[in-house]
Amino acid sequence: MFKSVVELDKFENEQKHYYLTQGDSCTITATPYRDGEKVDVSEVAKCEFKLATLDYKREFTKELSLSGDHFVLKLRHEDTKDWIVGQHYYEIEYKNNVSYKYSI
Repeated sequence: MFKSVVELDKFENEQKHYYLTQGDSCTITATPYRDGEKVDVSEVAKCEFKLATLDYKREFTKELSLSGDHFVLKLRHEDTKDWIVGQHYYEIEYKNNVSYKYSI
């Protein structure tokens, strides 16, 4: 079973939480935003999903694929079958391909 639920975190901020049964498959889409504005995907060099235990030990990483103006994560049974059952932290990290030059 896979579901996503918007819930309040301990700071009273809305967060989207995902629930996935070990061994299940799912597809998640992600759209990059910066300061409330949609980021052109041409500015994104890489987009990665990262899963960690509650003590921040990384358990799984997978790169998302580009599809139009968003990124897609496809988790397959093979990806999730060995995950440790319990709560985890996850993040979707965008790495930009814009280089900045600094002058002093």
